[in-house]
Order: sequence, then C-alpha cells, then structure tokens
Amino acid sequence: MNKKGFLAWLSLLLSSLLFASYVSASGEVLSVNASSATTIEQATGNQVRSFPHAYSIDSLVNGKIVKKVFVSFARNTDPPQGPSIDAVRVSTDGGQTFPTVIQDLQTMNMIKKRDGSIVSVRFDTFPVSGNPYQVTSTYFTSTNDGVNWEQPDGVVPLTGTVTSGSQIDWLKFHRGIIELNDGSLLAPLYGKYVGDTKSRSVLAKSTDGGVNWNIITTIAYNPNLYVTTDTAFEGFDETSIVRCADGTLLAVMRVGNTRYPLYQSRSNDNGANWSTPVKLPGQPDSNIYSVDPALLLMPNGILVLSYGRPDNKILVSEDGNGTTWTNMTTTYTATSSDNTGIAVLDTNRLIQVGDTGASWNYDLTPFPSPNPFSIWKKTIDIVRNPLNKIDLKKKYEQGKISVATNMNLTDAAHPEARVEAAFDGSTNYWASAFKDNTAGTATFTIDLQKNYKLSNLGVSLKTGYAESANIYFSQDNVHWGDPVKTFTNKTHYAMEYTTFGVPITARYVKFESTSPGAGSALNEIELYSADDTFENDSLGPQGYTNLSLAMVAGFGYESRRSLRLDDNSTDAMARATKIVSDATLSKTLEFYVNPSAISTGILFDVLGQVTSGTTTIYHLLVGTDGSLSYHNGSAWNLLAGTAGTIPLNTWSKVRLDAKLTTASLYVNDLLKGTITTYVPAANVLKLDGYTFASGGTGTTGDTFYVDDVSFREFNSTTDTFENGTVGTVPAGYQDASLTAFVSTDRAFAGTKSLHLNDNSATAIAAVSKYGDAADSKVLEFQLSPAALASSFLFDILGQVTSGTASVYHLGVFSDGSVHYYNGSAWVPIAGVNTVALNAWNKIRVEANRTAANVYVNDTWIGTAGMYANPANVQKLNGIKFTSGGTVPVGDDVYVDNVIFGGY
Repeated sequence: MNKKGFLAWLSLLLSSLLFASYVSASGEVLSVNASSATTIEQATGNQVRSFPHAYSIDSLVNGKIVKKVFVSFARNTDPPQGPSIDAVRVSTDGGQTFPTVIQDLQTMNMIKKRDGSIVSVRFDTFPVSGNPYQVTSTYFTSTNDGVNWEQPDGVVPLTGTVTSGSQIDWLKFHRGIIELNDGSLLAPLYGKYVGDTKSRSVLAKSTDGGVNWNIITTIAYNPNLYVTTDTAFEGFDETSIVRCADGTLLAVMRVGNTRYPLYQSRSNDNGANWSTPVKLPGQPDSNIYSVDPALLLMPNGILVLSYGRPDNKILVSEDGNGTTWTNMTTTYTATSSDNTGIAVLDTNRLIQVGDTGASWNYDLTPFPSPNPFSIWKKTIDIVRNPLNKIDLKKKYEQGKISVATNMNLTDAAHPEARVEAAFDGSTNYWASAFKDNTAGTATFTIDLQKNYKLSNLGVSLKTGYAESANIYFSQDNVHWGDPVKTFTNKTHYAMEYTTFGVPITARYVKFESTSPGAGSALNEIELYSADDTFENDSLGPQGYTNLSLAMVAGFGYESRRSLRLDDNSTDAMARATKIVSDATLSKTLEFYVNPSAISTGILFDVLGQVTSGTTTIYHLLVGTDGSLSYHNGSAWNLLAGTAGTIPLNTWSKVRLDAKLTTASLYVNDLLKGTITTYVPAANVLKLDGYTFASGGTGTTGDTFYVDDVSFREFNSTTDTFENGTVGTVPAGYQDASLTAFVSTDRAFAGTKSLHLNDNSATAIAAVSKYGDAADSKVLEFQLSPAALASSFLFDILGQVTSGTASVYHLGVFSDGSVHYYNGSAWVPIAGVNTVALNAWNKIRVEANRTAANVYVNDTWIGTAGMYANPANVQKLNGIKFTSGGTVPVGDDVYVDNVIFGGY
C-alpha cells in the first residue's frame, strides 16, 4: 500500500467500466474474459474507499451451498504510519450482490480452516514495549461462516504475537494463509529486522490456530538486488504465497514502485527453504510492474496473479505452478491505488475487486467533488482446454442425472460435505463427497441418463492427501471394462485433466477408491462432451466465426450456460457460424433451441462446399408462430402442420439429417418433413458447417438460446445383407475372395449375413468396402464366430500419402481376446473370452486420425493405436474384414448389421 498521485479520474473511470473481453490462443489457456466493472461500495461525503481484498468460502445459505464472498476495504488514506480503518462487504449469492456491511474487519489474510472456523489476521502489527524480538498481531475469528465475529463492530480485536529470532524493526502481514495437514498455519510477512537496509520477506508459523506466530525462515532478503540509490527500490515486500498444483509453495513479491518488476521464489518443503528469487518468468519487465501481488489457484488448475501499478492486471500460469506466466490482461486503467483482490467463484471463474480515485494527497484539501472513491468488482473467466463441460451440478439439481454411492458422509460442522459436492465447482477440502469410517470400498457412480461422447475427464481426489482410485465408463452399468483413468498415491490441490484421443461413449461413470482404510474422498469430477455445451466457454464461444450480437449467456438446457443470439440492432443480424474441417457427404445437425422472442424469425442453415466455394446448402426458418419453413432457392416453403412446433420459452430438440440432395427435419424426435436444398443439388460437393441467425438485418426483437450443438457425419445406412444374393459378394463390397459371400446359415436379426469362411491354404477370406472420406469414422457390426483357428481381422482403411492402406488393424484371436497391430507387433486390448464363439457380439470402433476406441457389446475395452504412420494419414475411408491368414485354415465367421459412417 504505497503512494500514487491523484489524477483526473472521471473520464478514465467511465471508460474502464465498459465490457471487455481479452482473447489469447496461448496453449492451454484459451482466453481471459473480464466482465464490466460494477460498484459495490461508494464513498460519500469526505470519506475514502481504497485497498480492497477478497476471500470466498463454501457456505450453507438458505439450504443451499453457495460461494460466500468477503470484500474488505480501507476507509482512510494510506498514511506512512498507523493502522487502516476497515470494513467488509459480504455477498451470499456468489458475488452478484454485496448487501451486508461489517465494520472494522479485514480480509487480506483470511482463511477458513478445516475445523470450520475462520480466522482473519490484520495487516498491521504493533511493537511490544521492552521486547524487540516480538510484535503484537490482531485478528478476528468466526465459527458460523462469518455471520458473527469475535470481536467485530469497533471493539478492540483479539491479540496475539509474532516472535522472531532477530530484533524486529517493523513487520506487516500480507496475503495468503496456508493450512498444513497437521492444522498449523503459515503466513507471509514483510518488513525489516534491526540493521536491515531494505525490506525482507519472511514466513511465520502458527500452531494455535492463528493466535501466535513464530517466524521460521526468511523467504527473500537482498539489499543489493539493484545497485542503486533510487529509493523506489524497497527490497522484498508485499508478499503473497499460494499452494501450487504440484504441492510446492510459491511466493510473489514486490521489490519497488512503478518501475520495478515482481519477483517469485519457491519452496519444495512447506516453507522451510526457498529458492533464490527471480523475476516472473515468461514476461518482459514492463508487463510485471510492480505492486500488491495476489495469488490464487483456481479449481481448474490455473494459477492466477492479480497485481497493479500501472493499471490493474491479471497473469495466468497454465501448469498451476508459476513455471511461466502468460495472457497478461489489463482489467482496469483509471486512477486507483492499483491494489486488487481476487477470490474463487467457480471452477474457471473468479471475482476481482479494485478501487477508484485513490489518492496519496493525505490532507485532501479541498476534497474532490464528486467523491471519486469507490470499490468495484468484475467477474473474470479463465477459459482453458478442455471445453464443453457437462453441467453436472445443474443436472443433479434438476434431477436429470442420479448418483449411487456410499460416499454420503454428512457433518453438521461442515455442511459443504455432501454427495453433490463432487461437482460443485469447488476444490476446497470439505467440498467433497466423503466415505464414512465403515468398511467397504468407496464408490461413486453417476448415471447421466443417456449416452454421451465423453472427450475429457477432470478429477480432484482428497484435497491435500495422497489417494489411489480408478475411473470407469460404462453404457449399461454392468460391463465396465478397464479403467479409463488410474490414480496411484496422487495428491491433488486442483483438477487434473485427461483427454481421450477419441471420445468414449458412456452413460455411467464410476469412481472407485483403491486406497486402504476409510475416509476416502472425491473432491471434484468433471465430464466433457464432444458436443458444444458452452459451459466453460468464453463470452464469444471458441470455434465460432462471423459472431454478431451472439455471446455465451447464463442460461442453458439443463445447465447454466448456452449461446444467446439477441438481435437488438437495425444495422446487423444476430449470427454465429461454425465451419468444421471434416467435410462429408452427409451430416446431422442437432441442437436445443429456446426462443424468448420471435419478431421476424429464427434461421438455421447447413453450409457446404459447392463448385464455386462455400455457401448455404439448407436454409430453414422458425416463424413467429413457431412454425417451420425451408427455402428452396426461390421461395419459402411452409412445412404443413408445424405451427407451434417451436414454442417460446421452452427448450426444443431440433435435428436435421442432411445429405447432398435432401434432408429430414425432426423436432423432439418427431419427423416434421423432408426438405430440399437452397442451391442446386447438382452443385453440392460436401457439407461442412452451420449458422444460427436472427430473421433479418433491418428488424429487431429476435432473441433465442442454442445449446448442446452437435454436427457429425450422418449414418444413414446399415448393411443387413437381406437384399443380397446368397453365395455372392454383397453389393458395395469389393476386393473379395470366393470365401466371402452372403449366407443364410446365420443372421443377427433377419435371415442373411456376410459369411467369411477360410477353407483354403493358399488364400484368405477377405472383403472391403469404401465410403466417404472423413477425419473420424465409426465401424460397427455384429460378429458371430463359428470357429477361429487363427483369428478374425477387421481394419479401418484410410488415405495415406502413398495411396490407400490399413490405418487400424485389429483382430479377434482364437481365445476370444482382442488385439491391435501397431506396425511391428500385436498389442492386447482385452483378454480371453471377450468375444464369445457361436454368439452374436457387437463390435464398435470409433476412430480418428490419432487413436481408436474399441467396444464389445457396448463396453469400452480399450484404445487401439495405429497400424499406419499417423503423420501419413489424411482421411479414413473404408473397412476390411479378413480371416487370420493363409495358414492355418478354419477361420469361419459371420458378420451382420455393418455400419461405417460418422460418430
């Protein structure tokens, strides 16, 4: 808290309150998005408001667990000597409003301990007469989540001591109390020992809950860091510490005012020893000036630094450890103290608070008018990969998912511990689902109520403690296969993410602890979809272009977010477009839509490649009466009987199964009609995108929400072989030997199937089929092996730099095990009897140009690697079934209900 001259503030203040979005494509962090600033405390008369700090906790309010946010601020200037006079604003709705005021309380060093109590240690300390090795600290405590404090409202606060082995000149507490697993507390201070020529940063420890502290080490002291007579170089002060994602402690420190960069130091042993301080890595000096750093580890594993002077800024560390700092974002530029505070609101959202008009002119004579002093807040989203989170919290609240678990420990002292804590967006210790002390393995099974294509998984186990666990996926809650993720003696302080090379299809997700003993915990689990859910997206959604009057909004289908298109301009349409790289001959566009107002219409198009470029292929309209129409290139055509099909203020599921010439339109899974193209069908080459838009440019008033958008290759045919001629190669198949033919000996559902019978020592039974080339494909079929002397092989083919070749080469061996060939050796995926003889087995391979997920009877059994060099693979375009080889003979299998298309 140091000095900055008072500048003209009003025009800068107004400009800083405008909405801002700061987008970066740097690695894992996709964007840092700051909302507009809103005032939560305005000074009146001749009062001052400055130096804000923030802290949040999980708290039970009106029967629900919410983020309770405390924002403290000084009500006086920053004089060279003397304590600040503080107050706190409190929010019980996740930082939206701050109606409650508590006088004479400070949140710079506040912590909710694991025993449920809160302690808040004040910034200032005071000399102890006759004892140069000790100063007095002051603190407040609360045992009911900050509703009542001991001692609030101007009463002299509780006092403790800070003791050092060196004589103390002066000391100040700064930011970041950390609780160790034994209940002791660590806190940073800065100041001077007697004889110091510059400030030093030290670490203190309390073993009695924050009452008394002992300085255990110096974090940093180097009066010669800058050889200069410049008094702006202060030494190491204003220290903030944080527990990083890897468990280390990181300290970030101020060393001077305005033109000196921030420094950082690390401890690998809970603060006993610290590395030599270095300037923040990854940024030029000019980006890391200069004061009041505040550190925060987000639940999503991103480490955030808020600081200032000049201006207010944010930096992020993608690995959660401060290894390097990226995405420098200026969040406020008007006159202020440039002191800020930050606190967690959700997995990827924080609140930042700052001040306006802060002046170092202590007498303030005459007092400026109008009063420039206030405290503001902003919400900031730190958007990282993965995107498209499934909103488990909202779905659970609405009864759209269910949980079966024995991890249902409740504790009146810790109401945040409950089943739904496993997806509440908090990685605080007690915000977890806990197993009680009874015997038995801790399990937690989520029923998503339908199959999802799960692209990523996020997990945080018992916060701060080593734990072992497995995560399983299943489609039927019976067959689980191998774990999709295994943790062994893993200690988490934030989410750990796993990306699947190919999304895994699953309805059920199970956590199973493998740690011995009782007390297992699932702190947080996140699931991510291959569809666009917008849940943890930026304000302008990633992957969409031509954005106009379209942004992510706080309302969704069984969720808290969706894409909102709001046409409030006569100069533009609301619009959002997405083009995919995987252009194919057929596509399914599926989404949920909820119109709040239709004054002209809602448009949704499927785009595609034509001989002259990319254009609209299908052009559809939701009318003001909720009816459906399509444009055939010359006129709108109303689909009969569709008035009221898309009602206002209701979520409707829309699906368009599109080919190059016609498309079928479904609403809530009911067919509404078949439509034709907007352009001549003969010109259409591929389908590759879609657009949502309002009804027109000159009109206003169309407002609607879109959610859970998917755009995939349309699987329109299943090869049942019922129309094939017995004894011949089925239509559409090629490269066949005489021992691959249509047969009536066995069939899955009808009367015929494809029979591969290797009865020759000089040839193999083989057949191939080619289709539309794409980046991703699914091969699904029913297999009934009558005999496996060697194996049954099934390949996914693709275009490579040298032509067409097997990209994935898989096999069912004679013992019923499943393997893939990696180019040099067979690698097992699943063990013996995975595929049964003389029974129908459903085989499914979901493949892209990286990896393939393999399922047997709807159970994920593992991931197959490529047979071809991935660098050479351009597209996937075919399938191949063969017997195991020329010798031995006797592989005899039946194949039915073959699907090869998109997924």
